[in-house]
Amino acid sequence: MKDIRTILLAGTLAAAAAGCGTVRNAEHTTPEELAGESNVVVVRPNRYTLLGTKSVRDYLEVSYEEFTTNRVGFPVARIGVRSRGGEHWWDLKGPNFTIYAQAFFYAAPVKGVKIRTAPVYSTNKQAVVLQRGETANLSFTCPVKGAKGYQVVFSED
Repeated sequence: MKDIRTILLAGTLAAAAAGCGTVRNAEHTTPEELAGESNVVVVRPNRYTLLGTKSVRDYLEVSYEEFTTNRVGFPVARIGVRSRGGEHWWDLKGPNFTIYAQAFFYAAPVKGVKIRTAPVYSTNKQAVVLQRGETANLSFTCPVKGAKGYQVVFSED
């Protein structure tokens, strides 16, 4: 009996170790998917519950976005994001949460473009703490003149 348990334990550990080292090929995004993306995106949530996701997308709304240049001629993307509180009937309060924002600047506009090149500049992630109902005004400056497009990515970490 002890030998059987040892064999099962060894088999389980070997299977777990093999699963940790698997390799997956990255899937390519179709041009149609790229063309459908907007300037502001929220990445996939990292927490799931029985009644759905706990995504920041449920609590976050974009109140404004603008793309201009400053006095020096550098492109600037400004975005207002608001915590709108609970979106479901069972969520009466809505959480206070922290999101991370990162901007990518491109040589061409992002909206409606089927083929995208690498960004000419990307900012560091900014941590933004939002209380329920609060609006955060974010500003991202690109030190590369001539950038024509941008995309801001919000994530939970």
